[in-house]
This record gives sequence, C-alpha cells and structure tokens, in this order.
Amino acid sequence: MEIAKLQAGMLVDRPLHIFLPTNQRFILMVNAFQPLEPRVLEKLKRFGQVFSTEPELDQRYPQLAEAARAVRALCDDTETAPFEKNRSLRAVSGWIVDCVLGSGRDDYAPLFFFNRAFGVPKPETLLHVADFSVDAYERGLRLAAVSGLLALWLGYADTGYLVQLAETVFCAEIGGVSGNVPGVAKADFRFRQASRGDELAELVELAQWIVMRAPGSPLPVSRIARKIERQFRQHFAPEKAVA
Repeated sequence: MEIAKLQAGMLVDRPLHIFLPTNQRFILMVNAFQPLEPRVLEKLKRFGQVFSTEPELDQRYPQLAEAARAVRALCDDTETAPFEKNRSLRAVSGWIVDCVLGSGRDDYAPLFFFNRAFGVPKPETLLHVADFSVDAYERGLRLAAVSGLLALWLGYADTGYLVQLAETVFCAEIGGVSGNVPGVAKADFRFRQASRGDELAELVELAQWIVMRAPGSPLPVSRIARKIERQFRQHFAPEKAVA
C-alpha cells in the first residue's frame, strides 16, 4: 500500500501491518474501522512500507470513489429542482442499496461511502472518541452511515443536514457524548422523539435494526421501510419486499 495515500485521522478500510526484518514477522499497526493516529502514521512512514492481507475497498467497489464525489456534488447543488436531484441521487447510489438492505450486506461499503461523500465523522472526532468501547465505536460508525444513507434516499439531500444527523447519531451511540466534541459544531437530537412520530426517529430506529440484523433478514414492516422500498423497488427481489 502507498503510504502517500495515508492521512492522520482517516478511517482505515483494512488492517495495516509493518514488517520487522530482524524477526521476520508482520506487526499489526491499525485495524479496519479505526482512525489512523498521527503517532502511528509517523511510525509507518519511518518503516517506509505498509502491508495488508486484504484488498483495498476501492478494488472491491471500483465505483465507490466516483459515486461518493457525485453524491456530494448533488447535495451541494442548490439550483437543481428537488425532484431531479433525488432522482439523480438514487441513480448514483443505487448500487449500494443491496450492501445496506439486501442479501449482499457489507458493513464496510456504506460506512466508507458516506464518510468519503460527506467527510463525517471528521478525523478530529474519530481521534477523540476512539478510546471508547470498541463495540460501541464500530456500531456507532455503522449506525451513523446507515442513518445518513436512509435520510439521503428519503429526500434529505442537504449536505449540512446530513452531516449534522450523522455526527449526532455517532456521538449518541458511543455513550451520549455531546458538547465539546472536536469537529461537531451542533447536535440534533430530534431522532429521539420516536413517541411523537418524528420521521427521523423512525429512520434511526430502522437504521439500528439494519445494523444489528442477521444477514438476509427481511425488512420490518414500518412506514419508513415502505417509503424506502418504493424509492428502490427495482433493487428488491420479491422475497425481500416489505409487506
């Protein structure tokens, strides 16, 4: 792997190792889903070579980088009519629907797709919270990305709004962290208003179910699930359709 591609605070998409010639063995330096700490990056640079037993995510999903750029450009576009924008967003991101909702589930692709498109969680946020529970941290990353993608597919196509939602969900999932979190300007906890019928609350509840479900499980019956099915009906096999 090229060290020039590595940046402090970036999310690592696969385990990275260094090779110790004196011991003739590889040493794990950082695992997948973890932020690359500055001290680790400096050590990698000193060794000059980085190795991994897994392929780059972009090799598995060649369309990921370009799709992320296209989605960000569409969300930043303030001139295109909402209907046209949403149709274009579904066309660009339709390939990832099966990674999130279908039998082709992949925890990596949605996470890195959203992270590359919107830059959240930000590097300083990741480095701040990385010492929390590993399980809660990784679950928070997945939940934030899936929540953001569901919101995107339902027409919440404003960059600032999607960033705020993902950051809030991420910080809440790792233990209610709020306020004074580096990189998080403002939190929005409306998604906690499930009892009031708030659509975002239902959206995040569905995202939680998706993150925790067994692969291949059918979607639960809910208003939000039905809306998403209508948006992407062509991507669902009949046996996966929501009742």
